[in-house]
Amino acid sequence: MEPETPPATHLAEPPLRARRALWIVVCYFLMQVVGGGIVGFGFGSYAAMHHSPRGRSAAAPNPLAAVGVPAAMGGILLGGLVAFRMSRRSFSGSSAYEFRNAIGWSPTSRLWLLAAILSGLTLSAIYLKVLVRLFPPSPGQTWGPLVAAMVSGGWQRHLWALLALSIVPPVEEFVFRGVLFGGLRRSWGLPAAACLTTILFALFHVTSLHPYLPAMVMVTCVGAAQLWARVASRSLAPSIAMHAAYNLGLVVTVYLGAA
Repeated sequence: MEPETPPATHLAEPPLRARRALWIVVCYFLMQVVGGGIVGFGFGSYAAMHHSPRGRSAAAPNPLAAVGVPAAMGGILLGGLVAFRMSRRSFSGSSAYEFRNAIGWSPTSRLWLLAAILSGLTLSAIYLKVLVRLFPPSPGQTWGPLVAAMVSGGWQRHLWALLALSIVPPVEEFVFRGVLFGGLRRSWGLPAAACLTTILFALFHVTSLHPYLPAMVMVTCVGAAQLWARVASRSLAPSIAMHAAYNLGLVVTVYLGAA
């Protein structure tokens, strides 16, 4: 696929800058809370009405996982939709090309995609086969709802895998490496934008991974690698591919029972 040819007219400075980009990320987070709360409340109420406490056994689903995954899915979808609408509205007086170029929504080569996929799989292997084995979680380790769903099995694990592979990579890359990084870079330059984007991306995962330090270290490293792919390729496609490949490594390992 050949890169899209820009229009012949002069391209003005993209309107998406640091303040607007940060505000979009804040709204993305707030919409996740709102959407997740609505879905979680509805799903929890339905589960409470259709499952009596006397019928619950030791093999019953983890309540945190049973409610947390649908809530996370609803929150991410709502947050991503709001972030897209807000960012697109920032370019209301510009062409579609200018919007896609500013966000990084552009085609790239198959070589870049292959390199990104291999990098994502390698990083997941380093995390699972090196960091987790050198620094195993403590017996009393507590996890967020998504990790709880991963270890619970059943439909919660299937829904977690769907979320990790098909929803999280494009939405998070669009918000962080597209909107946030693009706006910060135009206002503050590449080094500051890269550092702040990676830090905020890692902090965004604290609720799921805290207080397991190796996981937070790896999320930070993966975020930095995805940002490098975004900058070097001038496209979001490799960072999305790397994100999905990293999650695929986790999903496959969990389903094989080797995690």
